[in-house]
Amino acid sequence: MKKQIIPYPYVWGDTSADRDGFKNLIKKYPIIAISGCDGDCTLKILEQKGVKPIQNINLMDELNKKNLKPTDVSRLDDNGEICVEYMKNKIKNEIKRVENK
Repeated sequence: MKKQIIPYPYVWGDTSADRDGFKNLIKKYPIIAISGCDGDCTLKILEQKGVKPIQNINLMDELNKKNLKPTDVSRLDDNGEICVEYMKNKIKNEIKRVENK
């Protein structure tokens, strides 16, 4: 049976608001935390909720490894689109890897 992966940003707002249904959801399935800042806030929020993600992906660390740099993190230009495409593929591949375990 394939594992179902719930990418954390999908449930972030509801989880932060402490809605019971979402707290139970994130404890039920494997979670890949996707952090967009140096402080790994997503990971910390999950851990405060008693959830241990199977992996934490820090967007900026991953982009830096490939020497990719968004010009402006609030507006997508050509560089930002390249970064989004790279991260989309990285996350998709990681989900496939975990599902096939």
